[in-house]
Amino acid sequence: MDYDTFISEVSRRAHVDSEVAVALTRATLATLQERLTGGEALDLAAQLPLPLQTGSATAVRRAVA
Repeated sequence: MDYDTFISEVSRRAHVDSEVAVALTRATLATLQERLTGGEALDLAAQLPLPLQTGSATAVRRAVA
């Protein structure tokens, strides 16, 4: 799934506009990163659209290092 489709789906399901959907998505991913092990978080990041992978992978690498 590409980034725009992902955010559109979050927007539709949460009944919010796309700007709020982006903020909700990033907040959710940040919370998951705090609670998943490094390997689990990297596995999750690999499944995300590229714009969401970048921030996720960077945060995971910092946490694991």
